[in-house]
Amino acid sequence: MSKEIAAIRQGISERISSWGEIFYGKAVLLFTGLWAVLGAWDLFKSELLPEKYQSWTLIAKTPHLHWYVWVLVLLAILLFLLLEGAHAAIKKRDAAKLNLEAQIKKAANVPETTLSRDWPGDWKQTEDGFRRYESSTVRADWFYTTEGRLKNWSVTGDHRSTVNACLALCLQAGKLLLVSPTRHSLSPELMSEKDDVNRWLDFLKERYGLEGQLFGESQSEGKTHHSVVGSINKLAANSANACVECGAMSFQTVL
Repeated sequence: MSKEIAAIRQGISERISSWGEIFYGKAVLLFTGLWAVLGAWDLFKSELLPEKYQSWTLIAKTPHLHWYVWVLVLLAILLFLLLEGAHAAIKKRDAAKLNLEAQIKKAANVPETTLSRDWPGDWKQTEDGFRRYESSTVRADWFYTTEGRLKNWSVTGDHRSTVNACLALCLQAGKLLLVSPTRHSLSPELMSEKDDVNRWLDFLKERYGLEGQLFGESQSEGKTHHSVVGSINKLAANSANACVECGAMSFQTVL
């Protein structure tokens, strides 16, 4: 019963608030404006006009109309206030809605300039980049320990220039994962990863797994910690194949 009473009170409160938003502000503005105009007129009349104009008052100059005419005038003023107040309230809500949509779009981190891109083409270019190093021995070594939940990727296995080129391509692929349509299939962990290179390597690990995994245990302060190491061999070749899959997932399907 108390919940029903609370709901009724909330409904009444919301209605009063809505009525006040529509009517109160405009009514106060109108009557304040009239009061200011009358005050200014009285000051102007008393200070600047000759003696014969001092008898000019609002009551004296107001036409003596029938009471129903005044009722119609007051109703017209009330209707005007309600319509103007409703118009202002609607505009305020539309502006708030547009602002909220803009904030949501910004929070989604999807730039407007990327919405009409050729995503399969972008993935194809990234694939071509990896294909240039397909025969290299660049690999990505992964280490994880439950002590502090520390994880680390290390890209190595070939000449420094080749490793750097693969790292740059991993950076590009990791960014594409986040901004292209493939983002809809990413796990929450990949979405929250801040480093683009790590995002791509984690994606490969989720997709294809690790080779040569080794597991270990260590003791620290009486606690047992587990660790695991593994590698993504042929990093460039595996990355190129993953780019083909991501390009396929980026096609816009029209049903």
